[in-house]
Amino acid sequence: MVSPKGGSGKTLLTCTFASFLNSLGKKVLIVDVDPITNGLTLFYLKEVYSQCKIAASELRKPSGTFDMTTVLTPLEIVKLPDGVHMIPATFSFFKTESTDISTFHARLLQIEGEFSDKYDYIFWDTSSGSGIHTNVAMRREISDAVVIVSEYDALSTVGVDRLKALFGEELTSNRISVLLNKMLPDFVRTFEILLKSDRHLSPIPWYEEVMNAYSLGRLPLDLQDGNDFTLAIMQTLRSLLRDSISEEIERWTRERPVRLREPIKVQYEDAKQELKNLLSVSGKNGNKWLRWMLNLIFAYLFGDLLFSFLWRNDKPYDKLQIVGIFSIILTFMLVIRLNKFLILEDKINRDEVKRLQLKIEQLEVLISAEQVGQQGESFRPK
Repeated sequence: MVSPKGGSGKTLLTCTFASFLNSLGKKVLIVDVDPITNGLTLFYLKEVYSQCKIAASELRKPSGTFDMTTVLTPLEIVKLPDGVHMIPATFSFFKTESTDISTFHARLLQIEGEFSDKYDYIFWDTSSGSGIHTNVAMRREISDAVVIVSEYDALSTVGVDRLKALFGEELTSNRISVLLNKMLPDFVRTFEILLKSDRHLSPIPWYEEVMNAYSLGRLPLDLQDGNDFTLAIMQTLRSLLRDSISEEIERWTRERPVRLREPIKVQYEDAKQELKNLLSVSGKNGNKWLRWMLNLIFAYLFGDLLFSFLWRNDKPYDKLQIVGIFSIILTFMLVIRLNKFLILEDKINRDEVKRLQLKIEQLEVLISAEQVGQQGESFRPK
């Protein structure tokens, strides 16, 4: 996992991909090979610290990717809450960017040789940019494929081209995939214009719930009930790993709610029909509201006429006068109660219409993203 510049969301996507694949039953190892920020290590700092205490209680000194000199010491695996395994950059925090490149290369070869048969997938989370450590992690003897994570802006686009120009021997068309992250929904719908030469994966739309989750230090995946971000991640991994996870995804979705199980296009058509039915009912309710108001006005006028007649009559019909007064009061009470009920019902309908309209828009974005992933397949040699 590489990126042309910082802030693309590469590290968090690494965590997210690993967590989703683990939910499919895959064994996943994520490795922090970022000597600049140690991003993975910082994101899971609590778990790294807990592993440090365990090692100390066993009189061991834990070793991460950069915790070495010239001797390749045994590596310490951190088990994350979602079942993913991680090798942090370091357990002691020092200037890891000063690590000797040849020693770093040997370290990655050690990890690849020791763990490639024990895990279904190993993700290397590199530093952003074109540093030498990133170059080493992209080499063919280390990585089978390279995912370039980029944002949707001019600077990032030029940055992707720069990476390909600098590392052309490693970033050949059969090894690289470009993944646009943090895309605004409106941009996803027009994304096809970018499909010129690279293999683009299904892009990741940027939702408010995603930003809120990241700000709280957690992944925005919902692996039980499903959300739009989870659907987007599933689509992206489908376009990246293709047949190698198709059976697992099919089995996994069968055990989940309709939100994750049904094809997105089916959900889209169902939502459109539901909105159409709701708007039709709302129109009928509007006519019903008008009829109720006319009936109440008629009842009020009738009560008022009755009261006026009894009040002006020379004979003292006190009981009838009281009935007339109460008829007017009752009419007003019914008007107020009915008005509150109709206002509440109207608000519920409006909220439901807004919810369905938002759902349809989000599903349209996911359909567009899925089409991008399918079109991107044509740029990758089989």
